[in-house]
Amino acid sequence: MRTEDRNIWSGPRSDGRYHAAIQTKEAINFLRNMEEDPLTDMIFVVGSKQVGTRIQREALLEQFEQARSDDRANFFSVRGYLNQTVAPDPVLERFWSTRRRQISDPPVIKSINASDEEKFLDDARLAWRYIERHSDETTGICAGTVQTGLSSIVNFEVTFWDVASQIHGIISANALSIISDEEARNRVERIFDHMPTNKVDGLSLPPARFQSNTSRVTSRGFDSDDTGRFLISLRKVVDVGLATKERALAVLDQWEIASTVRNQRAFSYTDGAWVDVTMSHGSHYSRNGYIAWGIPMDTAYPSLSETDTGDQYIRLLYQAAFLGHFGTEPHLLEGIEVGHSPESKYLSDVLFDAQLSWFEETGQFKCVSEVALNFSPWFSYQGLRVDRSGADAWVIWTDNQSYSYRTQEFLRKADVISSKAAFLWAALYPHEYSSRLIELIREKARIEDLGFSIGVFNNTQEAMEGYSDVNTNGIILTAIAKKLGKL
Repeated sequence: MRTEDRNIWSGPRSDGRYHAAIQTKEAINFLRNMEEDPLTDMIFVVGSKQVGTRIQREALLEQFEQARSDDRANFFSVRGYLNQTVAPDPVLERFWSTRRRQISDPPVIKSINASDEEKFLDDARLAWRYIERHSDETTGICAGTVQTGLSSIVNFEVTFWDVASQIHGIISANALSIISDEEARNRVERIFDHMPTNKVDGLSLPPARFQSNTSRVTSRGFDSDDTGRFLISLRKVVDVGLATKERALAVLDQWEIASTVRNQRAFSYTDGAWVDVTMSHGSHYSRNGYIAWGIPMDTAYPSLSETDTGDQYIRLLYQAAFLGHFGTEPHLLEGIEVGHSPESKYLSDVLFDAQLSWFEETGQFKCVSEVALNFSPWFSYQGLRVDRSGADAWVIWTDNQSYSYRTQEFLRKADVISSKAAFLWAALYPHEYSSRLIELIREKARIEDLGFSIGVFNNTQEAMEGYSDVNTNGIILTAIAKKLGKL
């Protein structure tokens, strides 16, 4: 209904204020129809002639404001209305952006020249120094984190995820000829000899946490994902010939791991109770370890068939959104350690595109993963939410849910470019962006005679000074061995 050809009048109300009305029979009927059918679209174009006086303008704006406050109407700019009614949701935007990237700018595998190969080997030798220097002489198990500087602080507490990183690091150091077959076997055997066990609800299981230098249990829970990754490393060490299957089975026989999987669903034991953790990004990866040792386990993801359709990808993305944010781990770990499933490959593609798109839009790097921090709360899970747009899509989550770890100041401080993630992207997604990440990590994150810093803070472009861990260096070793075709 165009009102510029009609008369709008204003007059005093009983309270002395003014109101505006549309003085046409057609408009009045139209408004009555709107009340009966609120889904009917209505457009009024108000021309300058109809609101030529200040009183008329104020009266019209008053009615608009009253409609808004009564929750009877919303008001948008033309662009805002367009976005409100026709713009795709963030999940669909991720789908289209990833599809464009897969066609227009995919990773391209290129042969590595001698100079680049030597640089990667030098990186691997540095990463090995961490495991070499901080593996206990008795237990053979590597310390979790180390802070160097004015004083050296060694944190001996580790998880079975950490042990898996060490074992993968040993396998890769051997594949890269950094250590001999004999040394690799001896190191693996020493670790196997000192695997801890604890009782959880009457079951003998790998503990959630223990001391690397004594094997003393420090947390008597059970973590399904950590154990699954250890089972992957156990399978791998057999496959490459650094341990026999019989020896690996002897390690498994001390635990009752199969009892933690119920109706093919994964359970962890936390805070005195069993918790179903099947519905997580981590379980899709860690289930590979259980399956490798004859324990079937479900996945949280809908399967992609050989004839993938857009509907299947969208369904997977919505499930990923339901599960929450995800980072470079675990999907690229799956790609390197056991080979990508179609689902983890696609979500890796989505994350690669999101990181690269962010760089193209802002000039800022994103290379997200779970990372230790050298300040409280000491650990964070950083990743992408596919159901959010812009800066809101990037999540930094901590186990400690204190408000102080949700502030913008903390989030800026804790935003980390992960060193291990950079090498994972270089191994599986060769691209100029991946190369730039590696250049940054080499420039900023090398720690003399210790290994690599956990990462570079995005806000300052400076490394986590003197702070390193077994996960960073073990995974870097594995990524380099994959990059150089040794795994």
